[in-house]
Amino acid sequence: MRRAWILLLSLIYFALRWSARAMMRSLGEPTRGRCRVLYYHGVPSHRIRRFGRQMACLSKRTRTLRSDSRGLLASGCHHTVLTFDDGYQSVVDNALPILEKMKIPCTLFIPPVYLGKKPGWHEKWEPIYQENELMTRETLEKIASPAVMIGSHSDSHLLLANLDRLSLVKDLKRSRETLEEMVGRPVKQLSFPYGVYNEKVLEAAREAGYDRVFSIEPLPAYESSDEFLTGRTEITLEENPLEFFLKVQGCYWTDWHAHFLKTGIRSFLKESTSKIYALLANTFKAKGGRAVEFFTNLW
Repeated sequence: MRRAWILLLSLIYFALRWSARAMMRSLGEPTRGRCRVLYYHGVPSHRIRRFGRQMACLSKRTRTLRSDSRGLLASGCHHTVLTFDDGYQSVVDNALPILEKMKIPCTLFIPPVYLGKKPGWHEKWEPIYQENELMTRETLEKIASPAVMIGSHSDSHLLLANLDRLSLVKDLKRSRETLEEMVGRPVKQLSFPYGVYNEKVLEAAREAGYDRVFSIEPLPAYESSDEFLTGRTEITLEENPLEFFLKVQGCYWTDWHAHFLKTGIRSFLKESTSKIYALLANTFKAKGGRAVEFFTNLW
């Protein structure tokens, strides 16, 4: 039932946004380019066909970009950037052949300590991860190319926000330098393990030599040429075609959107209440009575 309500909210949002953009086009107003960054983890063998259909949708309905793109987005076009976290072997086996065939670029974010191993950060071994041992160093060196970019996922998939600043910078530098040695090209992009970051992590990433970092907040992306923090939308390979389309369009309602809306409403109400309080207090004060004292104590 919850999934149905989310889908309904998402469709309403999509319809409203489509109507607004259609009205702008009818008035001769240009509509700005948009971009969404998608992120996957593994691509299990029983989901190859679904992944292929999703990529066909991207090719047909969007312009796919490399994750290191810096130019302005084409006006009136929807763009997508494709990324994979963790460096699972199943991505090499099941995803990359499809992407090569469709000429879709992608970026793999790798924690180098775990290359050739099972993902040690999973407390519970889920069935979907049973085939998801990480690729080996030899495989990584072989697949790196202009169409398959390599980024860092920290050195050993740690919760970065829990590290002190010195350890944090060392971890991020070590990861970048290790990956650069392996692939023989600069590694300038980072995705945060678990999607967790704070201002300390952002500053450390800059100091460690990265020029773009990726979170897991489903935000519009590539909106400016100097963008440093970029949001992404998760794809789980459990979505039906309509849900996938809405996620690509940036219209799928998530818990993050609900939290953002609730926070925005709370902030608006707090600000409005403060203004009302100040107005009433000034009104009472102007009348010279003791009502302002009573009102303050009551508040």
